[in-house]
Amino acid sequence: MTKGALYHHFSTKRALYDAVVIDIQDELTAHVDKSAKKADTAWDKFVAGWLAFIEVAPEPGIQRLMLEAPAILGYQRWQEIDDEHNLPGITSSLEHLQSKGELTFEATRELARVLLAISNALGTLVSQDDDPTRARIAVIPIWEHLLRSLKVPESRGRVDRAP
Repeated sequence: MTKGALYHHFSTKRALYDAVVIDIQDELTAHVDKSAKKADTAWDKFVAGWLAFIEVAPEPGIQRLMLEAPAILGYQRWQEIDDEHNLPGITSSLEHLQSKGELTFEATRELARVLLAISNALGTLVSQDDDPTRARIAVIPIWEHLLRSLKVPESRGRVDRAP
């Protein structure tokens, strides 16, 4: 396909880049979902999905998503795309964990956005590091610990009943 034929389908270069970012988000969402499905428990699925994103943060497409997209599309449009692709799944996961009595916080949109913001910050940190692989390896255990801290401890999850 020629450049002219490609641009015929998009009103501007920015519109083309928008489509590229959406395509990268679609691929990333599929990767995260696939990784989460491999886990056994609801908590392990939840954590695996978040970690799957950090695992691929050093890849060129993800680096473009995290570093270039906000600058080219504008932060607001970049966040809109990110929210559209991620918030429904995050919220659904949180609501599932809450329904099982395993979540220390109420499953709100604000909690989902906080987790997404942290994940994006970590993805950006890894993507822009001089040694992204080293950064990824350093960040993953910290992020996993923070995620697992949202789980109600076993002892607090049970209601003790008098005989």
